[in-house]
Amino acid sequence: MSDISMEKDKIETIPLETKKENRNSNVLVGEYRVGKKLGSGSFGKVVLVVRSEDEKEYAMKIIKKGLVVEKKQIENLRREFAVMQLLGSPFVTKLYEVFQTSQELCFVMDYENKGNFLQLMLRIAKMENDVARFYSAELFCGIKYLHGINIIHQDIKLSNLLLTKTGHLKICDFGLSHPDTTADMTFTSCCGSLMYLAPEKLLRKPYTRSADWWAFGAIIMNFLGSGGPFEREKSIEIMVAISHLDKIEVVDLPEDVFDLTDKIFTYEEDRLTQDQIQSHRYFETVDWDNVENQRIPVENVFDLDACTATASRSDKSKDDFVYTGTEETEKMFEIFNFKRFLN
Repeated sequence: MSDISMEKDKIETIPLETKKENRNSNVLVGEYRVGKKLGSGSFGKVVLVVRSEDEKEYAMKIIKKGLVVEKKQIENLRREFAVMQLLGSPFVTKLYEVFQTSQELCFVMDYENKGNFLQLMLRIAKMENDVARFYSAELFCGIKYLHGINIIHQDIKLSNLLLTKTGHLKICDFGLSHPDTTADMTFTSCCGSLMYLAPEKLLRKPYTRSADWWAFGAIIMNFLGSGGPFEREKSIEIMVAISHLDKIEVVDLPEDVFDLTDKIFTYEEDRLTQDQIQSHRYFETVDWDNVENQRIPVENVFDLDACTATASRSDKSKDDFVYTGTEETEKMFEIFNFKRFLN
């Protein structure tokens, strides 16, 4: 059961917000005109907004303070906020502003109107190998950047990879990420999505940033139309297969891809390192300087205009949730103010 098949039934596709509709919106949050909802999550929703100052479109993540307090997620939210303030690469979502109302926290971020790679793979099923190699190289650059500024992502998966307006890849969703990590720092929490979990996570052993590279290997398989060597019908069977490295043969896989992923899908002590992945023969034709600087035009690789934004089925009761802050709880949210705009 691949990530694609598991998530397919949970996706509700909605038309992209048009600029005309959004610019005529009368609903304001701060200095932003609010458009359609792009998605929803455990603590709120994401909407399309236009900033009055520059008439540019952004995505705004609106988080209910009351739900954060009720679910005792303030520390996780603080960590996500700390991570996002550090980000400044074309391969990751950029945070522009954070402000709050009496009821909500508002995170203003990049808006990418071509959807995510889960949506894309549901449409096209598989990529040509050269295209898969290109996007795998861009994902590599994104993970390398994060590790280079001492961040472990923890939840690399198709739905957390955005397709940008110009057809490039961008990593999003840093809700499980940790800042201030080192290469040998270990973690013990089993977090992430099952099909992308390294065995050390499932076995609740101490793990390092290497777990992100396991997920990277799974993404390469997804790009090529496969759920990977651990794909099974039931979740418990997937867990057992990953934990014991019980691999099944994946047919029609290029030999160099098989060699790369086979050396990634190992226990941590034997897994390829970042440098070994980059120098693997699967990437021998990649001009890394051009990839890192996004000099390769990719706008016409897919029919990008056919992409749509998605929204999860939402719990409408979240919109009615009323938060009555106390002095103590309001102090928890004091740090959530940030502005990157220069004008």
